[in-house]
Parts: sequence; C-alpha cells; structure tokens
Amino acid sequence: MPRKSEVQESISNLSMGLIEHGLTLLQTHSFPVYKKNIDQRDPPFAPTEFTPSAIAILLMTSGLDYHLARLKWFRDITPQTPPLPFPTYFNWNIGDSLSEKISKLLIQKNERSLKEQLVELTIVRDSVAHPRLYLVKQAMHSDFSFSKPRAELSRGAELRPKALRRKLRAQNEQSHFDCP
Repeated sequence: MPRKSEVQESISNLSMGLIEHGLTLLQTHSFPVYKKNIDQRDPPFAPTEFTPSAIAILLMTSGLDYHLARLKWFRDITPQTPPLPFPTYFNWNIGDSLSEKISKLLIQKNERSLKEQLVELTIVRDSVAHPRLYLVKQAMHSDFSFSKPRAELSRGAELRPKALRRKLRAQNEQSHFDCP
C-alpha cells in the first residue's frame, strides 16, 4: 500500500530582498550625489539621483507591504496554539492599501511621527508608480546666474485623492504657522 504523501505549505519571503535592494540603490547611486551637493545652499536638480531613488522607493514600500501581509498571514491564517497576542494591531486585511495598514498598525501616540513619514512615503511611491508630469522652471538672469528651480504639476496631470488631501492638509498647517 502506497504511503500517503505529506504536503507542506509555505509562503515566499520577498520583503527582505526588496528592502535590501532598495537600500543598496540609495547607498550606491543616490547618496553620493547628495553627499557631493550637501554644502551647496540650493543643491541643483540631480538627474543621476532621481531614477535610483524612484526605484528604491518602489522596492522599499513594496517590501514593507509584503512584510506586513506576511505578518498578517502568520497572525490570522496559519493556526497558532495558543493564539498570538496583540489582535488590535492586525485590524486590517492583507489586500488593504499600505497607507491603510500603516494607519491601523501605528496607533500609539509615540508612533505618530513614524506613521506620518511612512504614509508620506506611500504618496511618493504613488507618484512614481502613477507618473505625474512636473514642469521644472528656472530663470536665467542677465549675469548668467540661475534662480531657484520650481516644479509644478503640468496641465492635464492630476494628483490622486490621497496626495491631494495630504497637500491641502500641509498647506493648512503651514498657514497656521504663518499667522502673526
């Protein structure tokens, strides 16, 4: 009589590789450009830094999202005896957006700054993954010096609702600081 075969289940772990490669891109390609321009009052736009930074943001946010989904899988889908603690930290679904997972995961008052920075990173990721065209304007003066570059969203491009909400909130907070 043939022996019954056993099936072993596992999930892959891409998160470590994605985060590692993102940090390597920043360290080897972007940081040298920042380091070179760190002492300048108005660092110039550095095209050699943009691409590695954009790719690193995609890799690191995807790695974080994958890691959180993996934790949720271990917490809620795989059987644990006794059940794991901290159920309130996992009140989100695997398929939820990364910003929603972060907002529900980081609920302590001392985690507020980290939560804001991570949500901001997801907005940067959205601008890379869902491209928006920005017009970079810089004036050249008669003495051949340049004004500070400005970037604005080009005509026909729209911000996603999440980015628009955050921009408006940042402007409102800034206007409170500007009041005498």
